[in-house]
Amino acid sequence: MGRLLPAGFLLGLLSSVLVAQTVDHYATLGIKRTASLAEVKRAYRAKALTSHPDKARPGEAEAATDAFRRIAEAYETLSDPQERRRYDAGGGRSGGGGSGGFRGGGGGAQREWFWSSAGGFGRGDGRHSWRNAHHEHFLRPEVRRAQERPIKLRSLGHLRSSALGDDGRTERAVLLALTDGTEACAATLKFETQFPAPFAGWSDATMGSGLWWEDVLQTYTGDMKADTKLGTLFGASAGGACPTIVFVRKGEALESFEALRGASARHWKAFSDWVWDRLRTVVTIRNLHHSAVQLWWATGRTAHKLSLLESGQVVEQHSFISHRFFAWDARTEGTTLADDTLLATKTLSGWEHEELVVRTRCVDGHGACGFWRQRGECVRNPAFMDAKCQRACGKCPPEEACRDVEEACPTWAAEGHCAGNAAWMLPNCRRSCGACEGGDSDDAARARRKDEV
Repeated sequence: MGRLLPAGFLLGLLSSVLVAQTVDHYATLGIKRTASLAEVKRAYRAKALTSHPDKARPGEAEAATDAFRRIAEAYETLSDPQERRRYDAGGGRSGGGGSGGFRGGGGGAQREWFWSSAGGFGRGDGRHSWRNAHHEHFLRPEVRRAQERPIKLRSLGHLRSSALGDDGRTERAVLLALTDGTEACAATLKFETQFPAPFAGWSDATMGSGLWWEDVLQTYTGDMKADTKLGTLFGASAGGACPTIVFVRKGEALESFEALRGASARHWKAFSDWVWDRLRTVVTIRNLHHSAVQLWWATGRTAHKLSLLESGQVVEQHSFISHRFFAWDARTEGTTLADDTLLATKTLSGWEHEELVVRTRCVDGHGACGFWRQRGECVRNPAFMDAKCQRACGKCPPEEACRDVEEACPTWAAEGHCAGNAAWMLPNCRRSCGACEGGDSDDAARARRKDEV
């Protein structure tokens, strides 16, 4: 005879089911019921960014996490045409008309059950639950947050509708993890591969800053038992190597995929190295400042010093999407390089060749200027502070009009003298050389393009 369950438990379960069934996915995303798939995608990306726990105020991270789960559930339902029709036919009730388990409706109760049962991405029988709970304790917080980000696929059709544009090519890069439906495979993916960390949420996950990965790369998880077509397309099978990681570059058909399989995909470092290798890019750094600058690049909280870049010099640097570049005047003093000493910065986010242009602007000459200002040195020691800490003390002069000193500046710029005679040209032909803080003028852009032809 089965054990009787407490009445309170049954009432709580019934309440949870009713809540899940009455979730309005359209209201969650802030769209009309007639919204197109493109509108669904735009709404999801905007909502997902604002709901990220790393951007929540103190004490509100848990609420932000719950909000994102609701947003993800709404998107997973409304981005799948078949599931959206089922949801609409059920009167806009989540979970109606589903077949149960993973392939059922997009309700929060089912999605949460799917995650909590397997500790990740598949339906489990509980045999590994004790081990999963043990490993869960050792996952870093940023890894756990990243594992909330992937879209849970119901089918190959769901992937196509979510990832592809009208031209049948990916709108962003695709990073997909396929499992065989077993709890063991799901646990491997979650605790050993640690998919999709660090490629979801913020690139600087510990600080909640940097590149928002979903702007360039969308992560997914899929169960090959739920839809064998997923495995067939990507050359995987439920009885084969577990897990299978798939990468498709932006602007490609899904068939143009690369895959990491089996043992090679089971360790977090092998997985992350494999993905990083597909995120290579090149940045051109152009120094239009009137003096030499010191370059740095950073990933996460780790910074690396590069070479000096002389005035007028141009250099190409091989790097990776999400890495950040910084430029300071080489004469800047102090052991801390604060934001107010910074001439230029750029976070690499494009798949094509990118450019960082360093221009003259009013900055502090010492990294401690902000600290000294807080101690009142702008008032107590104005002679030194006004000269060394203009920005910190609010002494930056008004931006004068971007202009050339000589009428012949456009001609000289077109002849290549902005680079060939930078020490004179950059201060005296600012407009023609594109050296103003606001960016290139039309003349400067035309001159530079002519110079590069």
